[in-house]
Amino acid sequence: MISPDVLKSAAAVIPSAKGTLPPISATISTISSQAHLQMISHWHDELEFIYILDGKMDFHIPASSPDAPRLGELLREINRINEKHLPGFELESIGLLHLLLARLYALFPPENKIQEEIPGTDIGAQRRMVAYISDHYPEKISLAGIAAAGSVSRSKCCQLFKKYMQQSPIDFLNRYRLEISRNLLDSTENSILEIANACGFSSQSYYTKMFSEKFNYTPTQYRSRLS
Repeated sequence: MISPDVLKSAAAVIPSAKGTLPPISATISTISSQAHLQMISHWHDELEFIYILDGKMDFHIPASSPDAPRLGELLREINRINEKHLPGFELESIGLLHLLLARLYALFPPENKIQEEIPGTDIGAQRRMVAYISDHYPEKISLAGIAAAGSVSRSKCCQLFKKYMQQSPIDFLNRYRLEISRNLLDSTENSILEIANACGFSSQSYYTKMFSEKFNYTPTQYRSRLS
């Protein structure tokens, strides 16, 4: 993943359109802390760049291109520029990011995305259901609610999650909530109960049980590892 210093510097140089949140953000995550050594399947309206700082990670992406090595080299160059911290490194990083975006745009023309988003298609329904979970995870969510977001039946909803996510809708919801809670444990001083409530868990005991099953640590034990 691109070093957060580069992205925070770039965000400072280019303010967001609304003048509030920065257009670029970064996080560092450790695969060994993920359940089953896998990152949760998800979609973004934004572009996500992943740079492996150490070790190895396998990606399953339904596309390939001879340009892939050049894209990886651009990410490595951005990281090298940040490490050197020479004068003007923020602007050079931004320039390389623009080049990276241009090459990605050429690989995935807009018409291909439009084709995926046609109402009534399975991929369109799946995206809407995942977006619904992303927007409403702090609330009480039912299988019927997830299915309604995709305008499909409950059985079709389960079939689509099995096809695209290799898990049930409720399993995906719980794992999504757990990932959000883990980030809150990392980045806030909120109590375990506050985090459980913020992530949609019905009780602290149920949250602790689910967290322990996924990460082999209780939330308290996980947080103590950071201190």
